[in-house]
Amino acid sequence: MKITKLLFLLMSLSFFTACEPTDDTVDANEATYYLCQTHWDSSFTNTNGVECEQEFLFDKDGTGVEFFTTYNPGHTYTEKYSFYWNWTSGYFNAIAIEYGSDDRVYFDNVVVGADFLTGYLDGDYAEFHPY
Repeated sequence: MKITKLLFLLMSLSFFTACEPTDDTVDANEATYYLCQTHWDSSFTNTNGVECEQEFLFDKDGTGVEFFTTYNPGHTYTEKYSFYWNWTSGYFNAIAIEYGSDDRVYFDNVVVGADFLTGYLDGDYAEFHPY
């Protein structure tokens, strides 16, 4: 009877540990493919009530470009920023974006698929769709 209980306990424990994710849970090539397949676009209204559009283009070589456009009445202004990027997590759910030597932002809790890119960009929730 004790042996049966011990076997049941060991089997239960091995079942739970087998379900733990590992760094192999997400494939680097697949995550990078989805991230780099398109331009990612998000439209929103900023805290000053101005309509904005933010677009990211990630390249497989670790470079990228961001376009940030503001639509003021009678005036549209677009800024272009080049950056370097890399995955900062073995689960491929966090990205460091470096615009310069002292200018780095993080895109955390990233979820990327064929038609969406979501996460917390520099602490604010962001949702992007293919452009």
